[in-house]
Amino acid sequence: MKNLILFLSLFLIGASVGFAESYKDVSTDSKYYEAVEYLTEKGVVNGYADGTFKPDVLVNRAEAIKMVALAFALSPSGSEVRAFPDVRSTDWFYDFVMKAASRSVVSGYNDGSFKPGQTVNFAESLKMALLAGEFQVPDSVSSDVYRDVRSSDWFAGYFVFGRDNNIIQSNLEGKVVPDKLMSRGEIAEVVYRMMEVKQSGNAFRVEKTWESFVKPELGIKLNLDNSVWRVNSGEEDVIFWRADGLNNQFSPGLIYDNSGRIWFTIDKNSSEKSKDQYFNNIKSIFSGGAAKEFVISGRDALELVFPTERRVDWYIAMPDGSFLVVYTEFGKGVLGGEIKKNIEAMLRSLVVGAVECDESSVNCGVEDAEQSDSTTDILSKVFANILVEGKGMESLNLLDDKVIIETDVIGVGTGPVDYYYSAEVGYTFKYERAADVILDKRTGSSSQF
Repeated sequence: MKNLILFLSLFLIGASVGFAESYKDVSTDSKYYEAVEYLTEKGVVNGYADGTFKPDVLVNRAEAIKMVALAFALSPSGSEVRAFPDVRSTDWFYDFVMKAASRSVVSGYNDGSFKPGQTVNFAESLKMALLAGEFQVPDSVSSDVYRDVRSSDWFAGYFVFGRDNNIIQSNLEGKVVPDKLMSRGEIAEVVYRMMEVKQSGNAFRVEKTWESFVKPELGIKLNLDNSVWRVNSGEEDVIFWRADGLNNQFSPGLIYDNSGRIWFTIDKNSSEKSKDQYFNNIKSIFSGGAAKEFVISGRDALELVFPTERRVDWYIAMPDGSFLVVYTEFGKGVLGGEIKKNIEAMLRSLVVGAVECDESSVNCGVEDAEQSDSTTDILSKVFANILVEGKGMESLNLLDDKVIIETDVIGVGTGPVDYYYSAEVGYTFKYERAADVILDKRTGSSSQF
């Protein structure tokens, strides 16, 4: 079995591409910003005459096919393709659909139609992009992929690829909602990540899209997805953990079937063992682990891998003779594969040494640990209810300083949408009144979602 954590030789972080803002409704703090700018530069997408991209507008099948065809330079196969009665040669999307059909990227419906105006869902868009990019997708799947993607589902193999290559991320309940209708921003993100995977031959470096955590007392800095990972920060240790949402996990003390944990702590090495003595002692004590020595941030380190226990431990020699110890573990449930990929990404971003706090860090140091823990707890509760109808205002009321910075009276077709900002947590939340639901979040004060 392959190691659960990639060794340091694979831990180089891909550099982010810098862009200027091309659209007035996709600001630099938008979660779709890098994807939209990248695809714009590559000529895959463009905006509207008014200077907007409209990331929240839903995408139909014709628009989706155009995007994936341009992204992967889809060309006709030369074989004859049957015509679709609802796709005429004068339609703007005709060439894109015919190219896709000749490559078996699309095949139409039982009645012979293509339905170009029908809104595309997550599973369909994932399939289109993977087939257009000629990615290797599993023919069969032996176990469930997510809580709402069963091994028997026709789209299971596509979600396996998406999971293993960091194309997609489940929500707090471990679901991906394969039948959700896709917006321009969402499909742009999927296509962008696939283009990166195609170019590099490796999984998408999802960690570059996450926020950083700094703890100077331990000398560590790393990135994490703080929408699903929680932080428990103490004086001499810090635990990053993903809770098993459906089983109401309340503590990182135990590993549930669908939870994971990274625990950083310091062994002061009171017996003053040399680095070699220390490593040899660890290897002797835990002889069941596959041992490998490597270097991280210029420091010697030892890795022990326990595949059957879904556990990897690191011991990093520090200049003062102490050892930074990192314990990682995840459960055996259906979300294990995704949590493993998250842990790998977090450790890829790890920097060990003299680190300082900065404004972009989601948590920093122990001097304000009480405040940070409280903020983290509040954010976890609010994040847990994003897209949960009937829970919106109840969640927003946890933010004592919330203020409405803008109201969209037209909304998304169901009524007014308010944008609530909380300076205390540093987030804006998009709230739909009719369904009493938080639709999305953004860092900073912004109504550009």
